[in-house]
Amino acid sequence: MKKTIAWLLASLMILALVTGCSKKAEPKQGSESQAEASEAGEEEAVLIRVNTEGLGCVAYAEDGEEPVFDEEYPVQSIATTVAKGTKLTLTCKADEGWAFSKWTKNGEFVSSDATITITADEDAEYIAAFGMGSGYEGEAVSDVSEAKTLADVLPLPSLASFFSEQYYVYAFELNGNSYRAVVELSKEESEALWSLEFDDPEYDQKLNDIIAPLEITRIDDLTAMVPAQEELDKLIGKTGADLLADGWSCSGYNVEDHILYMDHEMFTYEVGYEGEIDTSIEDYNELLKDLKVTSVTYAGLGDISADFQ
Repeated sequence: MKKTIAWLLASLMILALVTGCSKKAEPKQGSESQAEASEAGEEEAVLIRVNTEGLGCVAYAEDGEEPVFDEEYPVQSIATTVAKGTKLTLTCKADEGWAFSKWTKNGEFVSSDATITITADEDAEYIAAFGMGSGYEGEAVSDVSEAKTLADVLPLPSLASFFSEQYYVYAFELNGNSYRAVVELSKEESEALWSLEFDDPEYDQKLNDIIAPLEITRIDDLTAMVPAQEELDKLIGKTGADLLADGWSCSGYNVEDHILYMDHEMFTYEVGYEGEIDTSIEDYNELLKDLKVTSVTYAGLGDISADFQ
């Protein structure tokens, strides 16, 4: 009998250790949440999921409490079942080298504030999105119309950047939209940028010292430049050869899901297709020519220098 009890206690200790190291908050059991909902006078319970894109962590609290981050085991994913109508506070913080971008709910923009309060009125997924940081320390503008120099936007999440002999271009995200700040470089500024060594440990600092004071020539609203779905739907029925002839390029494919990964101008798309791909063919012009387009979906920002070539 003593051996049985000792074995049981040891098993429980091992189970506690295993479950205590989880980085993911699991949803409460249905019976428990329903009981809580009944006590709160509610008949329904809803499932709230909180996830991350990019590198960062999240925390949450109920009923006006302050969320607390788990410093030892940072959490990137949460799932909790609560009584319908419960107020939740969600917060997040970026890992080093990254910057918080936005909260979305079921794919729709919610806020660019790192801490938000929500009402759990339906099953939903909230995502805290993070973008790469530029390493520049400063205060960013809250409205894109206020940006005068690159210092005003460098603290914002970076989507991409590049420079040529004539231009420095910095793509960033603000209030759920993607933008591109364009700077016309003088000969001296261009030479200073090209003289930087990429393997220099202080490269980022030296780069920011050069570009931060530069005056922005114009800002393009990249989100507004994304083709409407109605325009993309007009491509249905065309062949892969038609898209290639119109300036599209292919970077890969998924045979199992019948998806082509394609780029056009500054954006990337997932293109559904009908037909068979011969994986032994390496020439995309030959590979795609007889495939029929069944769908085209915007997938994100691609080469922001595409129209500067």
